[in-house]
Amino acid sequence: MKAIFALALPATASFANTIQVPAQQATIQAAINGAVNGDTITVAPGTYHENLDFKGKAIKLIGTNGAGSTIIDGGTSNYVITFQTSETTASVVSGFTIQNGVGSFANSVYALGSSPTLEDNVFLGSAGVSIYGFSSSMVLQRNLFAGWTCPGGPEIAIVAFVNSSSPSIKDNVFANNHCPALDMTLPTGNAPDVANNTIVNNDVGIQVDARVNASLQLYRNNLIYGNGVGFMVNNGQPGNYATLQNNLVYGNTTNYQGFPDPTGTNGNISADPMLGGLSVPDYHPDAGSPAIDAGLNAAVGAGETDFYGAQRIRVGTSGSSIVDIGAVEYVAAQPTVSLSISASSILLGASVTITWSSTNASTCVAGGAWSGTLALSGSQSITPPAGMLTYKVTCTNGGASRAQSAALTVYPPPTVSIAASPSTVISGQVSTLTWSTTNATTCTKAGAWSGSAPTIGSLVVGPTNAGTYTYSLSCTGPDGTTIGSATLTVIPLPQITLTFTPSSIPVGGTSTMTWTSSNTTSCVASGSWSGAEPTSGSQTIGPFPAGLYLYGLTCTGPGGSTSNTQGITVFVPPTATITVTPSSVPSGTAVSLTWSSTNASSCQASGAWSGPISVSGNASFTPTASGSFTYGITCMGPSGGTVSANANLMVYGQPAASLTLSAPTIIAGGTATLTWTSSQTTSCIASGAWTGALEVSGTRSITQSTPGSYTYNLTCTNPVGSVETSAKLTVNAPASSGGGAFGLLDLSLLAIFASLRRRV
Repeated sequence: MKAIFALALPATASFANTIQVPAQQATIQAAINGAVNGDTITVAPGTYHENLDFKGKAIKLIGTNGAGSTIIDGGTSNYVITFQTSETTASVVSGFTIQNGVGSFANSVYALGSSPTLEDNVFLGSAGVSIYGFSSSMVLQRNLFAGWTCPGGPEIAIVAFVNSSSPSIKDNVFANNHCPALDMTLPTGNAPDVANNTIVNNDVGIQVDARVNASLQLYRNNLIYGNGVGFMVNNGQPGNYATLQNNLVYGNTTNYQGFPDPTGTNGNISADPMLGGLSVPDYHPDAGSPAIDAGLNAAVGAGETDFYGAQRIRVGTSGSSIVDIGAVEYVAAQPTVSLSISASSILLGASVTITWSSTNASTCVAGGAWSGTLALSGSQSITPPAGMLTYKVTCTNGGASRAQSAALTVYPPPTVSIAASPSTVISGQVSTLTWSTTNATTCTKAGAWSGSAPTIGSLVVGPTNAGTYTYSLSCTGPDGTTIGSATLTVIPLPQITLTFTPSSIPVGGTSTMTWTSSNTTSCVASGSWSGAEPTSGSQTIGPFPAGLYLYGLTCTGPGGSTSNTQGITVFVPPTATITVTPSSVPSGTAVSLTWSSTNASSCQASGAWSGPISVSGNASFTPTASGSFTYGITCMGPSGGTVSANANLMVYGQPAASLTLSAPTIIAGGTATLTWTSSQTTSCIASGAWTGALEVSGTRSITQSTPGSYTYNLTCTNPVGSVETSAKLTVNAPASSGGGAFGLLDLSLLAIFASLRRRV
C-alpha cells in the first residue's frame, strides 16, 4: 500500500517591495495584478481558493510559513497556476501546497512558452498531470509530488514536458504515485537537466521518448527505487538514447526498459539505497548506503541545497567532497526534533505550552509564529494572538537540519458590522442591507428578518410599510456570539381624501365638501378654492350656476407631498309632464299618452308601462282591461338630478251592484240594515222605499212603523251604462194579546195575501 506524505518545507525569506496577502490584498491574484516586476508577494498561512495567472510578471510569490501551512486550492475549476505570457525563471512560486486543480493539460501548473521557477512546494495528488510544460524550460527544485494517479497515455506523468523544453529538475522527491513521475517527449536539440531526484514507489520513475536523438538530455545522480519500471525509453533507437550518469536504479519491478541496462557504466549503479526512513517519511540515506559519495559533482550547481535545504557538496564518509545520489545528502548524526503544543485550538486570551526536544543537534531556532534562538529542549508558555498560527522548531548539527511544525488556531470573538443604506426611506422605496463579519462561522437573522445568513453579504429590503425596522444579525464563532443590528426608518407617504355630499347638486343647491389627510403637516387649496387649509375639515359649497367645479388640495408631510382633486357637477334639474286623453274611458276605447321633458338625457317608463322611452313623445293604445291605471315617467338630467310625473287612466267595464237586507221581515217599528256595493260605477241613486243619491257602496239602517211590504231600489251608473237591483222588506203588525183563533187566522191570511201580491 502506498502512503501519501506531507512535508513542511522551510519558508523563503522576504524581499523588498513586498505585498502582503491578505493584510494588504485580500487575494493572491489581486496581489499579482497589483505587482510590478521585481516585487515579492508574501502569503500568510491559510487556504486560498484561487486559480492564478502570473500575467508575464517577474515577481516572487512566497508562502511565509512554508508549504505545510499555506495552501492554494484550485477548487477543481481550472489550473491552479497558469504561466502563459513568456514568464522566465524570475517568476518564482515557493513555499505552498498546491492542490485540487483541473485542466485540459495539467492540474497544478500549466506553462505555455514560459519558464518559471517552482521551488520548495508540495504538489498533492489528484488524477492527471500535475505540471505540464509546453516549450518550457522551467526550474523545479526541492518540491514534493505525492499521491497522484494517472489515467494513461503516452505523455501522461506527474511532470511532463513537450516540444522545445529544456527544464532543470533537481532535488525533488516523487513518492507513492500511481503514475510515471517524469515524462520527456522532446524534439532533437533539447537538453533537460534531471539531477539528484529521489523517485520511489511510483508506476514508472522516468520515461523518455527516444524516437529522435535524445543524447543531450541529462539524467544524473537520480535515486530510482521501488517503482514498477525504473527508467523507461519509448520508441528507442540506438544512438538516440539519453545520457545517464551516476544514477542508482534498484528494487524496481523492471529497472530499465526499452534500452540496454547501463548499470556499471558512467557511474550508474544498482544496489539497495538503504532508505530506512521512508515510512516517516524521511528520505535521507542510512549509513552505509551506496548512494553516499556516489554522485557526479558536475551535476550540482553553485550553492545548491538538498531537498531539506542542507548543503549539497560536503565531506562524506569517503572523506571526499562528493555529492550523494538522490534528493537528500547523508548526515552522519542526523538531528531529530519533536514539537508539541498543549492544545490545537484556543480562544483569544488563553495560554498554551509549547514543548520541544532534539537529539544530535547543536542549535535550535524558532520559526513561523515565533522567533529567536531556543534551547535544545524546553517548554514555553505563550498567550498567542488570534489567527491560524504555525510554530516551527529547526535544529541543526552543522551538516543537517531537521524541522518540526505544530499548528495552533486562536479564535478571536466574532465581530459583526451591518448597516442599512440609506437608513431612512420614504414608504415604497428600498434600502440595501450590507453586513460583514470576522471570526464567525454561522449567522442568524432576527428582528425584521429571519432565517440563516452568510457571514458576509448584502440584501435589498423593501418596499415596506411606514415604521421603524430593526435588522439584527447574531453571528457565532469558536469564541462566542456577537449581535449587530441596523435600523431602517420608513417615513409614510401623505394621504388625502376629498369628498362631496351629495356629489352633484342642482342649480341653487349646496353640497358639503369634506377632506381628511394623514401624515401631513400643512395643506393648500387650489382650483375653485384657494389658500391654506387645515389638514382636515368640511365646508358647505354652493349655490352655483350650472357647470363642473374642481376643488384641489395639496398636503405636505415628512414623506413628501401629495395632491387630490375632485369635481362637483352643478346641473339644471330636469322637468317632465305626461297626460292621458281622455282620462277615463270605457273598456275598448282608444286613448293617447303624451309626454315631454326639459334638461333630460333619458327617460324611463313605470307603472302601467315600462322600459326606456324617448325624452318626449306620444303613444296611442286601446285598453281592454278595466280598472285604474297609472302611467309614470322618470327623467334623468345629463349632469344629475331626476324628476317624475304621472298620469291616471280609468277604464270602465260593465257596472255591477248588489243590495241586501239584514232581515227580510221585521215587526212594525223594528229596524233592518240595507247594505249595497258596486263596481265599475261612478254614482248610485236610491228609489222605491228610499230616495236620493248614494255613495257607490255603503250601509243604511231603516225603520218602518206601518205593516206592509216595502221595495228598496238601487241604480248605479258609469259611462258604459247602468245597473239596477232591489230588496224587499216585509213589515208585520205586532201580535195582539187576546187574538185567539181569529187573530191567528187573520195573520195567516195576511201572509198568504202578501205572497200572492208578490207573484202578481
